[in-house]
Amino acid sequence: LTNIFYRVLRDLHGTICVVVDKEYKDKNGEYPKLLTMSLAYLLYFYKNDTPDDAKDVVSRAAQMINEGEVEPNRIAKTVLVIDEAQDMSSKEYALVHALMKANEEMRVIAVGDDDQNIYEFRGSDSAYMAQLLKNFDGRFIEMTDNYRSSQNIVAFANTFVDRVKGRMKSTPIKSVNKSEGLVSVTFHTSDFMYQPLVNELIGHCGTGTKCVLTHTNEEAAIMM
Repeated sequence: LTNIFYRVLRDLHGTICVVVDKEYKDKNGEYPKLLTMSLAYLLYFYKNDTPDDAKDVVSRAAQMINEGEVEPNRIAKTVLVIDEAQDMSSKEYALVHALMKANEEMRVIAVGDDDQNIYEFRGSDSAYMAQLLKNFDGRFIEMTDNYRSSQNIVAFANTFVDRVKGRMKSTPIKSVNKSEGLVSVTFHTSDFMYQPLVNELIGHCGTGTKCVLTHTNEEAAIMM
């Protein structure tokens, strides 16, 4: 059941809320159980609505909480963990805010990277993660060790993101990977970059897995 709601929330919103209830112990009675679910989705079906209204589920859940339509024991939790917090939209932030108002002693842990906000097209904005820090007197912890990318890639990324205004991080990212890696910036004069890009990948990258970021799905399909 937990995995089902995890997928549902991923599909609908892209932001995961992990609710920790310290009174719900595991079978050994030792550790609290992590209830990974869409609280909004549960409240939505609790009101006997239909899935056709799923697009409004988050804002409606926040409204129900604010107007006292939800039984307090259903939302009385001790810890709220927000993963991919940079992907919050205004509706999702409103839901988090409603939960915080209803649980004054609840601890909120928001985990995210404002450099990875790629869902602006659906209304997400890393500014909402920053608002949690500012409006609720939060504690900001930077995690700057990168275990995935090689040194040259991280160094190049640092020079690029330094130009981004309003970033939450101020400490440069540090590569733990000791390999150098390859960074190449190429300027093409053609209006169609697909073939030159493919040729360059074949010529420089050799075998192995490759990743190409495109603006649209159609551009990705052309290179396939």
